[in-house]
Amino acid sequence: MAPKTHGMIVASQDETLNMPRKTYSPSQVVKNLRRAEALMAAGASLNEAAKALGVTHGTLMEWREKFDVLATAGIQRIKQLEAENARLRRAIAELDEQLSEQVQSVAAKPKKRTGKTTR
Repeated sequence: MAPKTHGMIVASQDETLNMPRKTYSPSQVVKNLRRAEALMAAGASLNEAAKALGVTHGTLMEWREKFDVLATAGIQRIKQLEAENARLRRAIAELDEQLSEQVQSVAAKPKKRTGKTTR
């Protein structure tokens, strides 16, 4: 007995295997993952998100696993850079303060006269 398709067109396994496979660039994958996350945040299931993107559940899962590792490494790198940025900003502020103090001390010193007068 054939499985019920409820009026849906279902490709046989042989037809599915013979279909050309679409390849996605890393930027396309990231874009699709963001779309999938937005769909799932709005209440869609993983299968529904995959269908909306035109990929299989397995493909979406592979992308999530692959790019989650990359995202984690990227997040760690961003945190490192943010910490370095904060450290450098503090150093700049400290040097700026020292420079301001030096300028004020030079400006506060009385000017020395050489004894020459100009007419």
